[in-house]
Amino acid sequence: MSSAGIFTNEGSISFNDTENILFENNTSTGGPAAIGIGSIFLPDNQPSLSFSNIRGDIIFRNNKASGGSMPGMAGAITIYGSFKLVQTGDVLFENDVTDKNTAGAIYCGNNEGKRFGGQWLLSADGGNIVFRGNLVKGSSGVFARALAIFVYAPENDYTGMSQPNGNLTMDFRAQAGREIVFYDSIDIESITVAMPTLHINRIPADWADYGGIPVEFGGTVRFPVH
Repeated sequence: MSSAGIFTNEGSISFNDTENILFENNTSTGGPAAIGIGSIFLPDNQPSLSFSNIRGDIIFRNNKASGGSMPGMAGAITIYGSFKLVQTGDVLFENDVTDKNTAGAIYCGNNEGKRFGGQWLLSADGGNIVFRGNLVKGSSGVFARALAIFVYAPENDYTGMSQPNGNLTMDFRAQAGREIVFYDSIDIESITVAMPTLHINRIPADWADYGGIPVEFGGTVRFPVH
């Protein structure tokens, strides 16, 4: 196995109550039986990755995933479950690259037939969230893509028993005066199951993620025009 950054199949990862976070120039190359990952790889069934109460900026820059036998690897983050960015400074995914036909920055999808689902929250409250210059350099060519989500209904999991997919719900929220900006494309694909649900600036059921303090979501979420 060849890897860079963080690799774990022991559960979830949480970055909380800390200062600036930088994942930069992480590179891995995998042989035919290896896994080539970028910065963070959580292969377990429905783990969660969260960044909250970060007193500073979060940067994923110039990370690369290449080689390896698994088809779904992104340059920065690969996860099969819930993902949260909330109460942070500026967040930047820039110039992350993969040689798979997934996404330069973040890939989320089934793990070889395991159950898939969870909650996604991208919240631009203490700063902006920007995806810029993230590339796929795969068999389909070279193109800019920030985020790829692929879900399907597997016939069975490793136990041989049916494992229907869970629901994936995505919330993109931008506080007044803040932005979530995708300069790179997004690809969401679904086979035989419902597409993930995306909510823009939806008011949460409670304010636990925001320390119990209500936030006005009047900011902008911008998607690329192609």
